[in-house]
Amino acid sequence: MTLTLTPEDLQLLDIDMHWRVVPGDFEIMVGKSSADIPIQGILKVTQ
Repeated sequence: MTLTLTPEDLQLLDIDMHWRVVPGDFEIMVGKSSADIPIQGILKVTQ
């Protein structure tokens, strides 16, 4: 399975209510519930 993310998928509203991509490390977790997370990793966003 492949999941493709674009910069638009990673945008957040900043304090001035402008959409922007924020650099940093984001934890990605995939599972049925918070008690059952078989897949996890770190997504590193750079600018």
